[in-house]
Amino acid sequence: MDIQEAFNNLFTQYNGQPNVGDTPGNKGQCVGLIEVWTDYLGLPHTWGDADQLFANADPFYFDKIVNTPTAIPTTGDIIVWTSEFNGGVGHTGVATGKNTNAGFVEVFEQNDPLGSPCHIKLYNYAYIQGWIRPKLPNVVQSPSMPDYLTQLFKENNIDPTNETMVRAFIQLAILYPGVKTDLDSNIAQVTKLTDENNNLSSINNQQANMINDLNKKLSDCQSATPTPIPTPTPDNPQPSTPPKSLWDRILEFFGLERA
Repeated sequence: MDIQEAFNNLFTQYNGQPNVGDTPGNKGQCVGLIEVWTDYLGLPHTWGDADQLFANADPFYFDKIVNTPTAIPTTGDIIVWTSEFNGGVGHTGVATGKNTNAGFVEVFEQNDPLGSPCHIKLYNYAYIQGWIRPKLPNVVQSPSMPDYLTQLFKENNIDPTNETMVRAFIQLAILYPGVKTDLDSNIAQVTKLTDENNNLSSINNQQANMINDLNKKLSDCQSATPTPIPTPTPDNPQPSTPPKSLWDRILEFFGLERA
């Protein structure tokens, strides 16, 4: 779609329509129609009041043409008036390319007079500081764009004419290595903790088995029939050492000695 076709579509859709704009703040303002126009062209907004558009326009997307006696706007150019035009914040409109010469310029505009809907109006060049000429999107939709980029956008469902999508995709690509590093680090840490937990579980199981074995041996020891102590007789005198305690017997059972 060339600039003339785009302008024809804009005019057909909005001529006579009031409160045109693409944000709550610019609807009905002269800049509202301009931002809708740049939306039509797939270009980013130029923010600011009407008299600031010329200075704020990004030269990557717009050519800036100063008002001189020999300069004449063409279809689609965004005309920018200074603040002296109405003693406020200037004015702006889209050049139609018709009835335009060194003395007059015809524009498609709104809100002049105040509150008026979109309409055609003829102006002289008084207080016009210049115009910004849109560059149709050809950065990511150029025939010279490498095939691998075309395929990359297609694989990721990226519309190459949508600046927001392209910028977000590129930003994600820039951030991805850092995100991947963080993710790998987190995975490694979780894996390490899992291994440590498994080792602790194994040790706990071993300890539990040892305790069970000890409890069983203790139970066996306690249930064993003690050897009777012979009654002292003249032929079988009382032992000079006291009988072994239960604890000594347990130690003896395990083949241990009292410390």
